Amino acid sequence: MGWEIGENQDRDADPIDYRLVAAGTMLPDLIDKPLGIYLLGRQLGSGRIYGHTLLFGLSLVLAGSLLARRRRHGLLSLGLGVVTHILTDQVMLSPRTFFWPLGGFRFRKQRRLERWGLKMLRRYYRDPQVMWSEGSAALVLLAFGSHLSRSRRLGRFLRSGRL
Repeated sequence: MGWEIGENQDRDADPIDYRLVAAGTMLPDLIDKPLGIYLLGRQLGSGRIYGHTLLFGLSLVLAGSLLARRRRHGLLSLGLGVVTHILTDQVMLSPRTFFWPLGGFRFRKQRRLERWGLKMLRRYYRDPQVMWSEGSAALVLLAFGSHLSRSRRLGRFLRSGRL
């Protein structure tokens, strides 16, 4: 008794708040795009700066792990989303950004920054790797939302972040 999946599940059985994981997957871009392209574009000139570093992601996971010992899992959930973003963005292919500040404090500046938005839009339609990556993410979100809706758990997810 009590050993089967689904039996006696309490509120803390799955401490991860998947709403915060989802927010974490967007956080690096929400930080870096406005900061590195629009606000400090002349100095930094890149949409992959601080929020796309291993230091940022692991700092959130480490701090979140420490807080999780006190049954506070929010920061850990957010950090897991950030690390997921960094890995799926393949930032490790840009070691200077990925391992910042180990290679110095400056980030690689993009050329023709004023056309950044147009360049990214073109990549969505022309670059098979970007099309596959973004398309598969959209399919996962659609399947996830559809499953939650069909199983009548969408409201629970939106209220608690639990699956």
